[in-house]
Amino acid sequence: MRQAVSIVLLPPIEIEGLAVMASQDIPNNPLALYTFARPHISLYMGCLDARNAGIVKLITHQIATETPPLELSIEGFYTISNSLFTGLKVRKTPELQTLHERIANEVSPYLFHDNVKPEMFCYGSVEDKVTLDWVRDFPEKKCFENYNPHITVGKGKNPSRISKAIPFTASNLTIAHLGNYCTVVKELEEFTL
Repeated sequence: MRQAVSIVLLPPIEIEGLAVMASQDIPNNPLALYTFARPHISLYMGCLDARNAGIVKLITHQIATETPPLELSIEGFYTISNSLFTGLKVRKTPELQTLHERIANEVSPYLFHDNVKPEMFCYGSVEDKVTLDWVRDFPEKKCFENYNPHITVGKGKNPSRISKAIPFTASNLTIAHLGNYCTVVKELEEFTL
């Protein structure tokens, strides 16, 4: 069995609540967080063959045990103009960048990015080709110097504003099965930093 997965940080309940409220403020949002998806910060994504699941779990667990909880902050909203996806911008701290790079370097040999298919996503829930593209292109377009930490809240513009940074501590590292728009639909393994 092959699954589209992401290694993510799940935010604490107060940031999860902020993301859900922001998601609900977007008119006709197809991503309605918490209806079927969890707010998260992606660190790395790809497709996992069942025969590599054990080693990816072991590597992720080892990284979690060697990484202290991360002190992060929400810096505001951002919207990608050509796609209208909106998210909460997470400040890229050196510790977050290091965690992203370590996961990318250590897990990438066990994930693949070519031949990504809709049936690899949770419940075969891919309705938009952009989902396949994001997983396929993640190492090339979203890693290392291109890493842009955020929590996607929906498709469409959010009218809300954040006037000052909102600090939080992230301590939940999770391997998740992805759904449409690379949402976290199902947690496969969870580890504490």
